[in-house]
Amino acid sequence: NVADKATFFAEVFRVLKPGGRFAFEAVTAGNGEPVHLPTFWASAPEHNWLVTRDELGALLTAAGFAAIGIEDTTAAVLESSRRRRVANHGDDPTLLGIHLNVPDDAGTKMANALRNIEDGRTATVKGLAVRPA
Repeated sequence: NVADKATFFAEVFRVLKPGGRFAFEAVTAGNGEPVHLPTFWASAPEHNWLVTRDELGALLTAAGFAAIGIEDTTAAVLESSRRRRVANHGDDPTLLGIHLNVPDDAGTKMANALRNIEDGRTATVKGLAVRPA
């Protein structure tokens, strides 16, 4: 969830050697409906800077990347998120769980992230972009 993705991708491109690869995973905007907040990446609308898969590809191209492959991983992430939610132990500090990485309201953020995917408000992708040799 980077506000200035154009600058971010330009910097990734700059530091890669020619022929270098940039692998990524990202949450992307879905059907245009506002996301349920808070989530892991934003707690308020003004901090939610998701773009669509097509916009992501266009930003990578504009930064100079070639051979861009972006794969939709939404179905797999949805399945995994449902399993994680069932296994969540809440905020019990004596148990291992996501609350150790996300100390503030992990349960609500997890529920909203899952709801956003289920409602089509977000999607997930993984990709690979190559700096031309």
